[in-house]
Amino acid sequence: MSTLRQRGLAVVAAALMLGAFACSERPRDKSDAAADTMTTPTMRRELSSDLRAAEQALQQIQDSVDVALGPELAVRLVPLREAFVTYRKQQCELLKDVFKDGTYGPVAELECLIHLTDSRREFIEEHYDFIERIEKSARGTGRAKGARGAARTR
Repeated sequence: MSTLRQRGLAVVAAALMLGAFACSERPRDKSDAAADTMTTPTMRRELSSDLRAAEQALQQIQDSVDVALGPELAVRLVPLREAFVTYRKQQCELLKDVFKDGTYGPVAELECLIHLTDSRREFIEEHYDFIERIEKSARGTGRAKGARGAARTR
């Protein structure tokens, strides 16, 4: 091997070693560590918080539908809501069972619950857009004032 080639290889090897050393000795802040690893309990805790937020958002949109429709019509939506809760529970439990041999099952279940809850809220927002028109017309005539204070049936 020529001397020039040996020197070139030595420079490349030294650069690689210094780069590796610099990377391994670089001080890491907490955000780097959190981005690199997340334990299953941490994932479950954060996803549980996300699920609560998704359920609250769904509840708010359902409450606005109930108010707009009034108690006589809102009570007819109860079986639909109960069917959705049953469906969501069954689907997500089945997904959890797919991962029963590992630790990912509860995480998959939470992600499923969040997804289906968000999908339900988005469906209601998209397909029940007539509710806004009902609320506006009711406000104009004063018809829905009694319905606004009505208790929600679950």
